[in-house]
Amino acid sequence: MVLAGIDLVPLTVILLAAALSGIIAARVRQPLLVGYILAGLILGPTVLGLSPSTTLTSTLGDLGLAFLLFLIGLEMDIRSIKPLLNNIVGISVPLMGILASTGAIIGLLFGFTLSASIIVGIAVMYGSTAVVVKMLTDQHKDTTTAGRLDMGVLLFEDIVVILIMAVLTTGAVGLTSFIYESIIVLTSLGVITVCAILIGRKIGPLLLRPMARRSEALLITGISWCFAGMWLAETAGLSVEIGAFIAGVSLAQIPFTTELREDIRPLSTLFMALFFINFGLELSPSDLTGLLPQAVIAAAVLMVVKFVSIYLLIRHQSFDTKTSFTGAILMTQTSEFALILGSVAVSNGYIDTEIVGFLSIVTMLTMTVSSYLIMYHESIYKLLNDRLGSSNDENDRSTSYSSHSVVIGLTPSAKQVAERLSERGEDVVIVDTDPDVIEQLQDTELEAVFGNIRHKEIREEIEMASADMVFSTIEDFDLSETLVRELPGTVTTILTAQTERERDRLYADGADLVILDHEIAGYALSVNIRELLEKGDTDE
Repeated sequence: MVLAGIDLVPLTVILLAAALSGIIAARVRQPLLVGYILAGLILGPTVLGLSPSTTLTSTLGDLGLAFLLFLIGLEMDIRSIKPLLNNIVGISVPLMGILASTGAIIGLLFGFTLSASIIVGIAVMYGSTAVVVKMLTDQHKDTTTAGRLDMGVLLFEDIVVILIMAVLTTGAVGLTSFIYESIIVLTSLGVITVCAILIGRKIGPLLLRPMARRSEALLITGISWCFAGMWLAETAGLSVEIGAFIAGVSLAQIPFTTELREDIRPLSTLFMALFFINFGLELSPSDLTGLLPQAVIAAAVLMVVKFVSIYLLIRHQSFDTKTSFTGAILMTQTSEFALILGSVAVSNGYIDTEIVGFLSIVTMLTMTVSSYLIMYHESIYKLLNDRLGSSNDENDRSTSYSSHSVVIGLTPSAKQVAERLSERGEDVVIVDTDPDVIEQLQDTELEAVFGNIRHKEIREEIEMASADMVFSTIEDFDLSETLVRELPGTVTTILTAQTERERDRLYADGADLVILDHEIAGYALSVNIRELLEKGDTDE
């Protein structure tokens, strides 16, 4: 199968393998990333030798890495972790120092060269954003104190890994040359990032606001912005991946990026699957078996050191036992960035492929084990509670939304409802896809979130399941049915229907109140007339 001179068979095989490995990984509750790497190993020379790494798959994989970093940049919202910022820095800095030292010592004990040992230390000092965020979200732990701490630590680590990637891409040989090139690269990175953020704040809203009304236009605009950042970075002597990250950071503080993140996530997932499968394809059998026993030992040592270090560091920040335990057990894995840094280090001549094989095994083992530790951490905590000390769960609570009201679609009548709730002292979150509505609410007491409520991630971000009330003015029966079935019985659901038949079906599903669209219009008219009459009485 050939298209424009390109053999599509390897790509077809890889895509089918990605789908199959993703299904299997989900069934056994493992990170998709582990399934993708294993699929690459099976297809490649390590096992079957069915599909080699090609220029096409390699290029698409590189795009996957760029989109991943663009997505990470978009999620760099410091406001979400600001209340815990001092704690996060107090945990992250010593933690990375401990883990980098441990990794480097392990490398030296196994006979690695000094440069290879340093790379190993640098590679293993991060937790996996992909694994931790997914597991936190699945277990609704992302808004607990432990969840916020870990996500803040991961955010800090992401910034550090970007800086290290920028330094490694210099390819400098010799200490003096390395230091000189690093200073130039980091200075360029800092200047470009600051400029990009300033440009993003000025141009970003003007560019995204007109496109925000249509998700496909918003997606294309976001991708264009990403590629513009990649081009500018390459022009400045930085890697295109760093450019993608800077492009994401420059848009991170704009309200419209919530929707953009969810639109671009599936595309990023596709290309990242190709990246990790291609990564597995490029590993030879000797890369994996040469240091297999050492990798198993290193994985076990690193998991223990990570758990103990994080637990003690969180406790040192005066958090309770359960928060410390949960925060520690969530972060026992080695990050996917270990593989990415390994690839960058190999391409720039700092290490050989055998070290990359070592890092691959360490990463897959720690991810596999930590996934089950996270799933059963409550049971493990109960078993170890007596040895860890008494628990005070005061701090293990949501640090974000709680007992709030959610209004979906800010029609005039919905705005009146929201304002009345706010006047009574209740927290109100407005979700709307109109960028003008979001901007109008920025200086009010009402919190506004730009995004399509059909995205599950948006519903999780505003913690809809823990709300007191959800009021939707969206006349979409499928969406209303999804909301009423998804929300627990403790949430009062007020929905909108177009026909009496739809209203009856929503009531049967468990909705508390269903309003027909003409009833909303009638209510809004009656309120306006009443306010007009009241104003007339006051004037007299």
